[in-house]
Amino acid sequence: MKTAIALLITCFAHTLASADELTISAKEPVIVVTPSQWKSTMEKSPGRAFPFETCRIAAPAGRNAVCLLSIYDKGKEAFTDPKFLKELLRGDSRPYVGSPEDLRKLEFKEAKIDGGLAFYADFVDPDLVGKPVKLGTYKTATPVILGLGSKYLIKVTVLCDEVDSADYRDLMKIVQSIKIKKEV
Repeated sequence: MKTAIALLITCFAHTLASADELTISAKEPVIVVTPSQWKSTMEKSPGRAFPFETCRIAAPAGRNAVCLLSIYDKGKEAFTDPKFLKELLRGDSRPYVGSPEDLRKLEFKEAKIDGGLAFYADFVDPDLVGKPVKLGTYKTATPVILGLGSKYLIKVTVLCDEVDSADYRDLMKIVQSIKIKKEV
């Protein structure tokens, strides 16, 4: 029994030691916790076509997995409404479905977020199933709409090669770790 407890404590300590806290915005105190060696870069600055900064969190070299995060808005009670978040996600899922009928039939999953709500849907590109992995081309896309209470509305896109993979699980843990950094 003591050996099992010591092993659990060691594993937990290693997990904490190998995690990194990364900011997803140059202006807002929103952070994520990533596995060691994952990198965060600003993909896009706000512009006319897309007025939101976008953070890219990428897996270590050799792994084909990224997530793109954008803070869409802040300071609205609607961010706490599951129906509102699901409707935004339905619109965000449009590129991944074949018809308006398929879009209406979509069922969303809920992700557990401390201090917020998140909904997502997984999509697989049928043209890439069974083909070899090509870095920078992703077989799956998972759009996520997340509300951190009434403070922030965040859009995330998870991209990897398999929904049932370690990369996907790591990416979804990153999504679930999104939080507002506490001021010291």
